[in-house]
Amino acid sequence: AYIYHNEGMLMEAASEISAALKIMPDDPLLKRTAKEIHDDLNNWFNGITAWLVLFLHKKMWLDNQ
Repeated sequence: AYIYHNEGMLMEAASEISAALKIMPDDPLLKRTAKEIHDDLNNWFNGITAWLVLFLHKKMWLDNQ
């Protein structure tokens, strides 16, 4: 449930960023498309999730030794 909550927050952030892109299209920092930003957030989120899953599996394995 915790992971889904974070994903919801990322989706919210992505939509806020795309809203900002429409307001300030000339800002060079915001020249990237909403999709690029969303993909970056997704990649970051998936990386964190994968790390967390590995960490928890290792911890459970060690606890069971």
